[in-house]
Amino acid sequence: GPQVWTSKTSTPTGIKNNVAKSDIKLYPNPTVDKINITNPGDARQIPLYAFDGKVINTYELQRNETITVDVSTLSNGMYFIDTTPFIKQ
Repeated sequence: GPQVWTSKTSTPTGIKNNVAKSDIKLYPNPTVDKINITNPGDARQIPLYAFDGKVINTYELQRNETITVDVSTLSNGMYFIDTTPFIKQ
């Protein structure tokens, strides 16, 4: 009879946690001087990264906490809070 070939692809499960979409909320985005960060999830440290991946600061947020961060001294460009990008104008 005819031969049937099957191929199975799977996604590595260990990677998922590292690239999971962040549940934090940022506004306004883009921003000029301040950005609000809301953490709807469990208490954790939330890093602020430059576009090149350098950690600029880390913020400790409790569950459902919102903080306002002064970004007026940052150069214009793209930054990331956790894995969520924002634009500083």
